[in-house]
Amino acid sequence: MKGKQRSLNGLFWRYLLSTMALLAGVLLALWFVLLQLIRMGAVLPADTGARNLERTTVLLQAQETFDPGEIPFYYRWALADSSGILESNLSPKEETWAQKVLAGEVSRHGFLYTKYYWSVPLSGGRVCLLQYDYAVCYANPTLQERLPDFQLLFFLVCLGCLVLVALWRTHHYTKGLRRDAQAITLACNGVAQQTLDTPFPAQAQVRELQAALTALDTLRRELAASLQDQWAGEQQKQALLAALAHDLKTPLTIISGNAELLDEDNLPPAQQACVQAILRGARSAEDYVTHLQAITTGLPPAASAQTVSCADLAQACAALGRDLTAPKGITFSWQTDPHPLPDRALSLDRTAFLRAAENLLSNGVRYTPAGQTLDCGLRLTAQRLFLWVQDSGPGFSPEALAKAGKLFYTEEPSRPQGGHLGMGLYSAAQTARAHGGGLCLENTSRGGRATLWISIS
Repeated sequence: MKGKQRSLNGLFWRYLLSTMALLAGVLLALWFVLLQLIRMGAVLPADTGARNLERTTVLLQAQETFDPGEIPFYYRWALADSSGILESNLSPKEETWAQKVLAGEVSRHGFLYTKYYWSVPLSGGRVCLLQYDYAVCYANPTLQERLPDFQLLFFLVCLGCLVLVALWRTHHYTKGLRRDAQAITLACNGVAQQTLDTPFPAQAQVRELQAALTALDTLRRELAASLQDQWAGEQQKQALLAALAHDLKTPLTIISGNAELLDEDNLPPAQQACVQAILRGARSAEDYVTHLQAITTGLPPAASAQTVSCADLAQACAALGRDLTAPKGITFSWQTDPHPLPDRALSLDRTAFLRAAENLLSNGVRYTPAGQTLDCGLRLTAQRLFLWVQDSGPGFSPEALAKAGKLFYTEEPSRPQGGHLGMGLYSAAQTARAHGGGLCLENTSRGGRATLWISIS
């Protein structure tokens, strides 16, 4: 299969015709060998028995007493009279056939070769029945007796030669097809392993397989270009996020500084509570910016386990809820299970957990109308800690439920594009996973419900 490319159809016909021509040549060569063996006298022609019937008849009738030794070896014989077969060199089955022939039955007998019979009348009412067939045999009686049947042996040799030639030609063509298939396999493996910068060096000899290789090479180039564009876009996005996170630190510092100055004054209790809320919000925002900077590096920060009082954690979550709902005119309802919570020490990242709680509460506040209620609570079990937030909004669409926690997902027709299901839920889900937990969104009769759980075992 070397040289120019061929179509698969042309290759098939080339294989078929070349193989048939070689098989015909082998048969002609074997036929020539057979003719040479006959010409050399090593074997006798198939019609030897039929041609020598008359001469053998004359020979037998000239004998005064029957002498089977003068009968040529390529005949089988039986001597019979009116009472039946007297003597023979036939097999039992052949004697049965001979008796039927002597009785006048006209039918063909034999397995591989049809047996023919010739009756030679002898003196005394006796008959010598000669049995012969049309088959090539050895010229030497000893070889004829000891070796397998020549014609069957010659047929097996011919069949073996034909099979060998067919196998050789098939191997020759399949070797080329195998090379082309290996080239396609290597190309597919290269795409799967993303070695996209190296062109495929192999060329197929079959035109259709070469077309497949060309398509795979085009796929390699397009995929490499697509990945490069995607990488460049990711780098640009991370750079923009890093710049934004850096720039947010300045206004957060100003807010925190001024709130601390206000906190030092003797303010009325209501204003003092607002200042404390501003300070808590500023600190949370600074933590959030730090987390955002970590995300731009490609991996969220690992959870830093601390020993936290369960009551302290509940108090911090409740304070977050009140700080977020009060400015919106939303009623905040805080619940714990069991109530009251036991004074149990928990090992978790307090900052990350509170940031996740703030994200869930912020999403709940965003979609709870003024005058409605936002429910939030903690539930503690032996192995897990659950934080749930129930809003009074329109609930989540099926797409939002399926894509919950994905980075920057906000395209949701049932909710405005105000940031919900974007960074907030993504950050909360990352925090839950870092603590061996998860985030679950569901719809209730009132609205959307978000449940975050972490492992505390």
